[in-house]
Amino acid sequence: MMGLIATVFVVYSFTSYILLRRPIIFLRKKRLLFEAPHISHRGGSGEQIENTLEAFSSSLLVGTNMFETDCHLTRDNQVVIFHDDTLDRSTGVSGFVKEFSYEDLPRYLKVIEVQFTPGSFCITESPSSYKIARLEDLFNKFPNTPINIDIKVNDDFLINEVARLIETYNREHITVWGSMNSKVSKKCELRNKNILTFAPFSYVIWIMACYVVGLLPLVPIKYDCFELPLVSVIRSNEFARRRRWDRFLPNTALLLSDFVLSSPLFIKHLRKRGFPVFFWVCNNEDDMRKAFELGASGYVTMNTTGDVHNHSPIKDIYLGTECGKITEVNELIIGRRIVHEKNFGTICYVGGLPKTNGPWLGVDWDDWSRGRHDGTYDGVRYFQAKGPTSGSFVRPSKVSLGTSLEEALVYRYSVCTTCQLETQTSLQSREKPTGSSHNILVHECTQLGHLNSYLGSTAEEAEYFGTHEYPKDTLRIELYTNPGTYHQLTSHDDLCGTAAAKSCLNRLKSVSLSSMPVYRALYGKSDFFPDRQLEYSSLWPSSGGCLDQFLSSLCDLEMSNCLLSKWTEIAEICIQVPWLKSLNVSNNRIRLPVSPKEVHDKQKENECLESKLLYDIYSDPVLSERLCSNAFPQLSQLTLVKCPLLNWKSIRRVLCWMPSLQSLSLAYNNLGNPPIDWGKNAIDAFQKLTDLDLTHINLTATHQLFALIGASKYLNNLLLNYNEIADIPDLNNHLFRNLNTLGLKNNLFTNWNFVNQLLNLSKLDHLMVSGCPVFENSVNIATARQEVIARLPNLKMLDRVEITPEERRGSELDYLKRYGASWLDCCRGDQNSKQTNGPKLLEEFYKLHPVFSRLCDKYGAPEIGETKPFNRSIKAGLISLIFILQHNKNIGTTNKSSSRSSSPMDKNDRIQKQIPSQMTINHLRMMVRRLFCLSPKTLFELYVQSGRHRDIVNTEIPLNVDTREIGFYNLENDDYIFVRI
Repeated sequence: MMGLIATVFVVYSFTSYILLRRPIIFLRKKRLLFEAPHISHRGGSGEQIENTLEAFSSSLLVGTNMFETDCHLTRDNQVVIFHDDTLDRSTGVSGFVKEFSYEDLPRYLKVIEVQFTPGSFCITESPSSYKIARLEDLFNKFPNTPINIDIKVNDDFLINEVARLIETYNREHITVWGSMNSKVSKKCELRNKNILTFAPFSYVIWIMACYVVGLLPLVPIKYDCFELPLVSVIRSNEFARRRRWDRFLPNTALLLSDFVLSSPLFIKHLRKRGFPVFFWVCNNEDDMRKAFELGASGYVTMNTTGDVHNHSPIKDIYLGTECGKITEVNELIIGRRIVHEKNFGTICYVGGLPKTNGPWLGVDWDDWSRGRHDGTYDGVRYFQAKGPTSGSFVRPSKVSLGTSLEEALVYRYSVCTTCQLETQTSLQSREKPTGSSHNILVHECTQLGHLNSYLGSTAEEAEYFGTHEYPKDTLRIELYTNPGTYHQLTSHDDLCGTAAAKSCLNRLKSVSLSSMPVYRALYGKSDFFPDRQLEYSSLWPSSGGCLDQFLSSLCDLEMSNCLLSKWTEIAEICIQVPWLKSLNVSNNRIRLPVSPKEVHDKQKENECLESKLLYDIYSDPVLSERLCSNAFPQLSQLTLVKCPLLNWKSIRRVLCWMPSLQSLSLAYNNLGNPPIDWGKNAIDAFQKLTDLDLTHINLTATHQLFALIGASKYLNNLLLNYNEIADIPDLNNHLFRNLNTLGLKNNLFTNWNFVNQLLNLSKLDHLMVSGCPVFENSVNIATARQEVIARLPNLKMLDRVEITPEERRGSELDYLKRYGASWLDCCRGDQNSKQTNGPKLLEEFYKLHPVFSRLCDKYGAPEIGETKPFNRSIKAGLISLIFILQHNKNIGTTNKSSSRSSSPMDKNDRIQKQIPSQMTINHLRMMVRRLFCLSPKTLFELYVQSGRHRDIVNTEIPLNVDTREIGFYNLENDDYIFVRI
């Protein structure tokens, strides 16, 4: 019995599946007389005042195929196109539509909240507000445009009136009507069966149920089309909050609906039976594309300009342009960089795959999550990917080599804001930002090249302020990118894109094309390529090879994280602007051409895949060398950060091409230690540099590097941060004679000997050394900072923080105190050894502390009492001080008579008190005011003097830093503090 049931179930399932894919012919096949891939929701309610004739006209101009609108009946039986039952949201007047006659209906507000998108608003630029239109007016103005009509209320008179108007204007074949209410839809169907009717909500549920149980191929469908929601839209926070779908559709029902409505088999079955399927409401690229991927006939959208079938004249260059199209699929493109859906990758393999026809490209993606394997397919390795899932195979037609520099220049600097917003996504649509903390609505301005942007508050912000309302007034922001003389221009084409390129680009001094898919310049004729065919682009006003005519002021060019893959193509760009001063090509996989000296060796390796990925082996070596040697005559700054193919050998060649180079950044490249053998030209090029950045290049020793650049007379800044340097060799006075900035952060120094070596750098005034182990081994970071300051007397800035005279004085005094005991021990010599060992110990001490004797000359040699270790306990940290109150007129006599042996002054003017060494000067001032009963208006100054230095002139130290602690001054018991009024 169970076997029979199983057999029946299998046969039933298989038959149902076959009939779903191939509907049987006896079922009714519907055919519409029009196609509507793009349906504007209420005329584009996300961008225009909804359901107005102006909105419908605007949506028709941008290519919409069908209007969607709603109908209500007024008190005098006029059919008006209006969505809400009440007038509040759109007009600001309370009441129902049916309560007003048509003439008494209020006008639309100039600012209307976009339904389903809280916090977003539509604003009219018209001087007068729009009037609510009648359905008859819509039919009159657009007699041949298909229209979808949603009957909003169950009113027989309204249904009859709408049907009468449709019949009067002979629109039965291009009008779809109905309602989500099954009762209203039934009345519409009975009223005129020649008018197309869309399925109500309950009928959609019934059809979905038939699909789930496999009966859909056998069920006749009585309605003419389906308007289905995307469940992802229904479940979105904004939609759910406005429509409260969660109350009617529990999560389980939503999941089931999503399963059915997201099934291409379900949608395509309906399409094959002749029933159009439209998805609503698709307001972004993902939803629109998903609708078509599922097989829908079209989608309903509030954004009329967001159409995947209607493209903007300005192409989205982030997807690649015509010059990046792969026309020849051969080994010449191995090593090239490509872009697919704004993701970058490297071509590592070109050829066929088993059981397939045509060529494939093996791509190693920068984003590992885009790949599927490591270059191995069906047990065969075709290439070696960087990661286990960074490789995949794609068809050549699916990817692009990128875009030209010229097209990127026009797109970024010459295209107006309006067109830029239209092309920011692959839909070329002017979409609103989503997921942002603010809602920005953008409208075109009457002045060419400008936009009006309106900033509103979100629902969360409104709730925070307690209003629970959306603002009626908005902030107007004017945006522009092209600062041309607008009153001299007569059209949008004069202001935007190709026509404005020359005037815009010639003013540019700095150009940044970071993260754009630029891979070369347009081809043009030159002395190096006299027979090359000129290349043109619709975005560029001239042919290739004419950058000098458009970039006459350019000094800095940044092309970091682009698709550059050949030094020869960079040279072709720079040779057109020989006055270029700065070039940044960081984060690019740039291959060097084969050196003419190594051409025979490389020819042997032509068959090696690794050679093709590392070198530009197909370019003419002699011609490439000549081109590169003439391309950078005035370049003074080069940035090569994170270039995976960079090594010391390639750096040596690149430097020889740039005779004027002064600043070089090679940070974050796995270079390691430089080689020993360098040609004279390369050494001369290195020693001409004024700035050299070698941050994080895995440098472990500096001997070879210092031998290469140490003799430089010009080097001012050297950065060696984030390496693995553990020591610094002896530096004589002839090395780095002009070096004033040195970066040694996050290296492996474990003692202070490296700082002693820096004493020989006489002009060093800025040092960066934080993050080294020697800092971690210190008592704290502040103590380590003081150590460095004291050891380098010429230093003016440490770790980008200026060293003040007070900080230097305190650091040097602490240094004397910290090592004073060791110095005294060396001076006395070891008590258990001979006295002749004393000088030897002192000599060793001075090797470790070469500045100690200089500091002794400056501040005096330390004494035994000054070198006692500091006890951190409160009791042990108490100091007994003598406070003496002085008036300015008695300062001279009091100083002489205030010794410990005599004190002729009043007892109230002399007080001895114990205070903690952690007390700040500010708290000390408050305590002094209480001790001597000084009024708040009395001004006084504090000075400290050691009791042992009473007979020495000018030994008083002012206590004028309120935040400093008493312990900073190394006071002892019975020292004096003078309170001078």
